[in-house]
Amino acid sequence: CAFPKTSTLSIPNAHTLSTTNSSTNAATVSSVYTGMSYNMSTGNDTEIFFHSTCHYPAEGADGAEIPCTDWVFDDVNMLPTLSTENLWVCENAWRPYTIMTMFWVGNVVGALSMGLVSDRFGRRPALLVCCLLYGTAGVASAFVSNFYAFLVLRMLVGSVHHTLPHLSFVIVLEFCSSSRRVVPLFVVTMIYTVASMLATVLAYSIWGWRTLVVITAAPALAIVFIYHWIPESASWQLTQGKIEEATTKLHHIASVNGKNLSRENISKIIAKATNNVELVSNKKDSEINNQHDDSSYTNTKLLSVLLTYPILRRRIIIVMIIWMLGCMCYYGHAQNTANMGKHLLLNYFLGAAAEIPSWATPFLIERFGRKPPLFAVFLLSGVAGIVYCGLVGVVNVSAVGLIGRLAVSAVYCITLQYGPEVFPTVVRGQGVAMAETLAGIAILLSPAIGYLEEYYNGLPLLVFGLLGCIAAGLTLLLPETKGISLPNTPEEAENITPSN
Repeated sequence: CAFPKTSTLSIPNAHTLSTTNSSTNAATVSSVYTGMSYNMSTGNDTEIFFHSTCHYPAEGADGAEIPCTDWVFDDVNMLPTLSTENLWVCENAWRPYTIMTMFWVGNVVGALSMGLVSDRFGRRPALLVCCLLYGTAGVASAFVSNFYAFLVLRMLVGSVHHTLPHLSFVIVLEFCSSSRRVVPLFVVTMIYTVASMLATVLAYSIWGWRTLVVITAAPALAIVFIYHWIPESASWQLTQGKIEEATTKLHHIASVNGKNLSRENISKIIAKATNNVELVSNKKDSEINNQHDDSSYTNTKLLSVLLTYPILRRRIIIVMIIWMLGCMCYYGHAQNTANMGKHLLLNYFLGAAAEIPSWATPFLIERFGRKPPLFAVFLLSGVAGIVYCGLVGVVNVSAVGLIGRLAVSAVYCITLQYGPEVFPTVVRGQGVAMAETLAGIAILLSPAIGYLEEYYNGLPLLVFGLLGCIAAGLTLLLPETKGISLPNTPEEAENITPSN
């Protein structure tokens, strides 16, 4: 808040500039640098006084306050936002928080919807919808200033925020053999880290949120030019009885890879899997759903699997809890990165750079399996959070915080690989979607945990650390999936032995 300084007005909690909250982009209104004051000459013998509050005391009146009408924002460490443009502070400070909340509400709704679409109509059409929705709503949000219009557009972007990259990953994963399934994970991990670092460079270079939003959202629209070359998952086609299409697709892939496989040989290879899927599908249609309508069967299949296969049900529930805790801890550590210094963009860049060693994760899980590395990095992230809480304020714990960020990044990578390998193909889209839905709920809760910092600086990471230790224990209850073929049917997933 900026107001004229007079000889009789003394504000002990004044400071240079009001700041911007990194998680909500709303201007904070609480006193940060207590006991400091600052004044600036305007060139006409008038001085401006800065204070982070919604009101300031009226001169010569005991207890009287005047609402602040002029605001100055820190445009050195934080680029301008829609919040600063529209002065969403004080009585309007709820608006940025509501936008962020509805973004993740959209993620919850969209993940469930896209999961059903991908299992019912295929991975490819679902990916097209995600890209078009992300690109159009994202670009449009850069050209609106109305609160409610912006809210709806960001909610639409949030509805495919996780599904878009994860669905792309699942398509590639379902084409890979057991010995090559970590390759797409390595590519995803590397691209995410590089893109996060590049985003800070772009933000610093452009220094305008509207241009930045357009640059990051528009590339998704390129799918209209490359959609013809995006293949449908052959595994999904087999589960839907589309044998001829799957055979043609696999024969083309074999030809491109220089493998001498005739259509007849490919048909023989997939015959057993096709028969198994058809038998299981027919059995579930008649015995579980008591329906023969394919649409009804597809829409209720995940629930049917959970009710019918007890071992698989327990594993799916554990995977979803681990996925939820992994996302919550990852975003919690990422938010804590902003507290490691005054320069928000620099902190974000360093936090992203700390994830570079996690590029080794795909090779570690290929060498040692999924379960032992996931247990180790969950435990490491948990210990780092607990140590950070114990030492904060005593010594510089930035290195400990970055170690926790690295460990939880590896958690995120392994969970992204591990989860789809536990789900059978017939419900993999819905299973991943349900896990993403729970992850969205967890991400919604993570800022509330971060707010515990108001009571003690290291308390949020203590909570995330304890959750990481709990997740490490749950990991031990899952079967090892390294080196086995992706299960197509619930029965195949049920029969994965814990010793594998």
